[in-house]
Amino acid sequence: MISPPTSPPPTPHPFLAPGRASSITSWATSLPERSSRPSTASEIDGMSRDAAFEAYRQLKLALFSKVWNTQLSKPVRPES
Repeated sequence: MISPPTSPPPTPHPFLAPGRASSITSWATSLPERSSRPSTASEIDGMSRDAAFEAYRQLKLALFSKVWNTQLSKPVRPES
């Protein structure tokens, strides 16, 4: 009968207590693996640029909405 894979026994860590080192090891093994294809610098720059543009667009929209709502709420004074 084949037994499921088990993690190796924790080796003593020079700075952490065995329980703490074991917790970190089990947490690290639970993380999903990284993508096999790392992002290139140009892809990261493009994503960053897109995110900055979207943030700017949302800020501009919010400011225009605020100005528009302020202008609509002002009472119209008749000219004398």
